[in-house]
Amino acid sequence: MTKFIQKNLPFLSILIIAVLFLAPAILASGWTGFGAVSGWTGFGAVSGWTGFGAVDGWTGFGAADGWTGLAGGTQISDSEEGAEQPEETEDDGYSPFDPVFDQDPLPPIGGHDIPPLDDAFEATIDISLSDSPDPVQPGDELEYIITYYNRGNGDARDIFITMDADSYTPIQSSEPSATTGNYQWNLEVVESGERGTITITTKVKDKAEDGQTLANTVSIVYYDPVYGIKTTSVIEYTQVKVIGTEEPDDDGKSIGIKILSTRFPIQSATGEPLFLKIRIENDGTENLEDVKIAVVSQDLGIRTSAGPFDLDSKDDVTKTLLLDIPADAPEGNYFLRFTITSNGNTRRVVYRDIDLVATLE
Repeated sequence: MTKFIQKNLPFLSILIIAVLFLAPAILASGWTGFGAVSGWTGFGAVSGWTGFGAVDGWTGFGAADGWTGLAGGTQISDSEEGAEQPEETEDDGYSPFDPVFDQDPLPPIGGHDIPPLDDAFEATIDISLSDSPDPVQPGDELEYIITYYNRGNGDARDIFITMDADSYTPIQSSEPSATTGNYQWNLEVVESGERGTITITTKVKDKAEDGQTLANTVSIVYYDPVYGIKTTSVIEYTQVKVIGTEEPDDDGKSIGIKILSTRFPIQSATGEPLFLKIRIENDGTENLEDVKIAVVSQDLGIRTSAGPFDLDSKDDVTKTLLLDIPADAPEGNYFLRFTITSNGNTRRVVYRDIDLVATLE
């Protein structure tokens, strides 16, 4: 090394002097690294290079035209300017994992909502049947009134109303007159909200017995524009009551029992006790002894009674009876028979109906 320095001392001296004179010039021209020219900032960098082998603003090895990674970028062309990038928009907050956001909403069907069947012009006709008088005596006229009402929002067509009369109550006449025989009435249309009545006159046969139940049924068949043919029917029960003429006895006295009222709920629950109240009057001239009241339901197989007790002439009394309804009794309509006896031979009978349900509303 000493020999090398001694041999090249003149050259080294010149080199050191040159460096001392050239260093200020190099720093003044903006050089920041060895071999940097015209603003070079790294070895071999030219024209603003910032990385090894970077050209025209490259910022990474082999990156060109604004590339930011190794051979990566948003524009490959070296000769043309980069295409305009799409504008960024603010996040709308949508998350594909949001359970309440419908990611694939179903397209609407048609231009309007389809109404449910209940609103699609359905026709619904209610029908009822009432009687007068009830109870009725054998040989008397018995009037029935049929009432029909279209509570739907569509018109019913081709209506047939039929009366199935009890054999003891033959039909005498009707208003309006029947279309077929004397038992069927045909209507072309019953519009929505329309109501109508048919009055039927019958006559109870003379041979009808005291306490007998008369059953008359009315049915209706019609065409509904939504569901097609519909039919429904109702039954009306009427009781026969024989009212006899009291004959005076040898002493000019007469015996009479008059049922003034019967009171109890028209609807009762199965398995629940039923309280009955009956008010009777002695409308004869003789005082009554050993008066007994019995209430029987043959269909349910149950009975209850009150008495014996005395009832003076022109006096009245109210009795409360308890009837135990079986828990296993089927729901439906049942008849109760009230029987009053006195002195072993005076007798009065009246029927009343009651509806049994599983639970009271």
